[in-house]
Amino acid sequence: MDRISGLPDDLLHIILVRLRSSRAAARTSLLSRRWRRVWVELPEIFLGRDDASPPASFAGVVDAAVAAFSAPSVEYLEIHIPSDSHVSARGIAPWLRFASERLVGTLFLCVNCHPMPENVAQVEEEEEDEDEREEEEEEEEKEEVELPVCEKAKEMTLFFGDLQCRSCLRPAAGSFAALTDLVIQKTRMEARALEALVSTQCPRLKNLTLDITLLAASDVSLHSQSLIFLFYDVQRTSRLEVIMPRVEELDIRCDIEAHTISAPKLEEIKMNGFRRVYYPCRHDQIVDLEHRRLRLLEVSGEIALSFLKMFDKVDELRLDISIYMRQLQETKQNFVDETDKLPRCETLHITWSKLHGFAPTMLHLLRKCNGIRKLTVEYCQPSSGMSYCSPPVCGCGLPRSLETSHITLGSLEVVEIKLFYGSFSQEIESFAEHLSKCSATLLEKVVINCTSPSATAPNMEAFEKLNSMCRPNFRVEINMISGVR
Repeated sequence: MDRISGLPDDLLHIILVRLRSSRAAARTSLLSRRWRRVWVELPEIFLGRDDASPPASFAGVVDAAVAAFSAPSVEYLEIHIPSDSHVSARGIAPWLRFASERLVGTLFLCVNCHPMPENVAQVEEEEEDEDEREEEEEEEEKEEVELPVCEKAKEMTLFFGDLQCRSCLRPAAGSFAALTDLVIQKTRMEARALEALVSTQCPRLKNLTLDITLLAASDVSLHSQSLIFLFYDVQRTSRLEVIMPRVEELDIRCDIEAHTISAPKLEEIKMNGFRRVYYPCRHDQIVDLEHRRLRLLEVSGEIALSFLKMFDKVDELRLDISIYMRQLQETKQNFVDETDKLPRCETLHITWSKLHGFAPTMLHLLRKCNGIRKLTVEYCQPSSGMSYCSPPVCGCGLPRSLETSHITLGSLEVVEIKLFYGSFSQEIESFAEHLSKCSATLLEKVVINCTSPSATAPNMEAFEKLNSMCRPNFRVEINMISGVR
């Protein structure tokens, strides 16, 4: 006996939405004539993700489904094209028009636009490496994707494949009046269009994630009275100005010549670039701060060192440090100068990869952060092609670089080193030994966790030797994690 078909439409909608597949919901139209109209009135649409359409026909399946839906409003629209299928800007257009007319909630669009021709992509990649881009980049072949105004949309995620695609997103004029959360990834935009979208077209926007490339190298100025969180990875940004009186979290992931940030409510800032050469000739500003304290400050590469001196206190300070042998002479002194004054912090987290001078650099940082309660280090041993410290090349092995008599760590209680790759090195051994000789009365041990199958601990003889070199009542503990012996 069929007891389901007699249920009210609203209840049937709830049941079918829980399938999270509009294709599966559409199959219920085979049950009876009544079911043929039930699935087309669902308030939530899921196209893709788990559907098994051949790549060549998937866009057609989406077109047919979007055309069939008759609900006056849609609370959730998800279109997820398989990774091995591509779609043109013209193919996306009717889906976005449908969203602009019906959507009153969330749009999740994940597609793969047609890639650029190989010769264009190659030229673009070479220019990125040289950091010199010609005006002719503006004439590169592209497919313009117009984003129509979705006045009632509250959340939008737009993913267009990868940065080698042809797509160029152009928001239409008008206001995305209800939009609070926006994610744009793997496409290209013109700088002025990006500025207009953020600064004038989204008056209620609170959370913004940008992972895109500008059509040409440009300065960018973003103003928002509503934004609280900003993730900014916009390649080809020359200078960035951020004026956001309510923003609390900034996460900037690209190399930028200079930053000007006005954010009086700022609580967390992450500055992560790709360049690892340290030099002080930058022009970064954070103005209009209500206080010089943060919950979190995370810096990586040369783009962010200047931010270390802008704050007096940070609850957690996270540094990603790289000093390569080939860069040592030009970067070592600049790094020391830039880190001469660090904000007071309770937790210091260091990420250390393919490096040189681990022990002396760590001791230098501890001299400047002597009020910390917890120290954690994520360590990746240098690869086989890299050099270790040697006194003829640098001063790392000289006694003055490992001096500990003036290091007082009266609050330090926890030290943890996470070894991800390689073997237990002499640099870790040297650091543990010298740390034990600092004035750190509350610290009784250093914990080293080997967290990768490729990491190997020292043999018993080396382990006992290390502990014998440490001060009394201090020990080094090594743990092999995740089944690693």
